[in-house]
Amino acid sequence: MSLDKNLQNYADSTVELMSPIKKESADMKAEAEALVVIDASSLKAAVDLRKKVVRHLNTTEDRRMEYTRPLQDVTKQLIAGQRDVLEPAEEAKSIVGKKIMDFEAEQERLAALERERIRQITEQFDVSGVIYAKKITMIEQRGKEIKDFYGKLPEVDQENATVKLEFTQAINRLLEAKDILSRAQIDDAERAKAQAQRDAAELQARAEVEAAPKVVDQPKTGARTVTKFEVTDASLVPRIYCMPVDSLIREAIKNGVTDITGVRIYQERSF
Repeated sequence: MSLDKNLQNYADSTVELMSPIKKESADMKAEAEALVVIDASSLKAAVDLRKKVVRHLNTTEDRRMEYTRPLQDVTKQLIAGQRDVLEPAEEAKSIVGKKIMDFEAEQERLAALERERIRQITEQFDVSGVIYAKKITMIEQRGKEIKDFYGKLPEVDQENATVKLEFTQAINRLLEAKDILSRAQIDDAERAKAQAQRDAAELQARAEVEAAPKVVDQPKTGARTVTKFEVTDASLVPRIYCMPVDSLIREAIKNGVTDITGVRIYQERSF
């Protein structure tokens, strides 16, 4: 974007005012190139010329600052104004970010509760004890208990793919154990048919687990977990991190260090 006309005029006039300085600089260069230092007198002339050049450089810098300082002041005002007008937007970003992370945390909490609830249900289908006991009456009793428990579950839990699979596997294990213990006199075809029926039931239950709706993907929010730290007691910080130096501490944490005396290392969610 082109400069405002007034600003352009200001710049042009300032450059014009400083143009005589260029001639002085050129004259000094010519004088320096012509100078030959061969004795004490010419050495003094060289020293004087150098002082003159340094003085010329410094005074020109001061004059330039006189012209640019007003522009710098305007720039500072514009930057301050930008911060002021964007402050509500920055606050909005923080507010939305916190709400997103609060929602994600709540969803994670609810999911953990649901996993624990389902785990407590499926642990009721444990049949190891009665199978190891090798008692047909105990196996039959345990099968009845499991079926009664499953039948009293709410329909939504009965249809839960994980619950249904665990229930089916438990009943199948009991039936298989009973078959072995009873030594029933059935021919190979009947035995294979019974096994096929059991396998089919388990396969159906497993298919329902695989077909069960997966957790709906949430929109990617950009939130991440970052490791931060604060020096709690500088006197305790090991000398390797002397001052202490934040960059050294940050590099150590990046390389796997998790405990530094005098430093609290922690994690928090941020964008």
